Amino acid sequence: RAMDNAIEAFVVQRKTAAQKNFATITPTAVINNYTEDSSLQEGVLYEYRVAALSYKGDTTAYSLPHRYQVPAKAVATISEFYVRNTTQGITVSWPPVLVAGRKGYTIYRREAGSKNFVKLSFVPGDVFSYTDKNITDGKVYVYRLAVVQEDGREGPQGTSLSLRRLMR
Repeated sequence: RAMDNAIEAFVVQRKTAAQKNFATITPTAVINNYTEDSSLQEGVLYEYRVAALSYKGDTTAYSLPHRYQVPAKAVATISEFYVRNTTQGITVSWPPVLVAGRKGYTIYRREAGSKNFVKLSFVPGDVFSYTDKNITDGKVYVYRLAVVQEDGREGPQGTSLSLRRLMR
């Protein structure tokens, strides 16, 4: 703009994948060669385009869209939980902490000697234990937990804990 006296201002437009059409993001034309968009949401992919306005009132064609996505915050990892033998099976439990945006927890299990964990169950975010009833006496089982956010993202599986099933 500093080298082109014919450019008076800019029009900046934005849309998301859910929106069909671009919309202007400022109430008036932008006179600087930058603008700030403070209404962005985590994890949403935005497309922006810009057109120049001349001092005569003419508008150029819009630029090709530029994409930008605000990174979503990392999903928490559960590193503190407990496993114990009960009369019903092996109970996996963790500290009762309610966190906004948390949908729940996925419990994973493998038998000792096996390499792969298998998804055992999902429990809602206001439940802080799960009892594994499909087990065999004398076998060693290894458990892990993962946090699931409301948007469906699952965090990394945390610490592993193992326990030998003993009938009570």
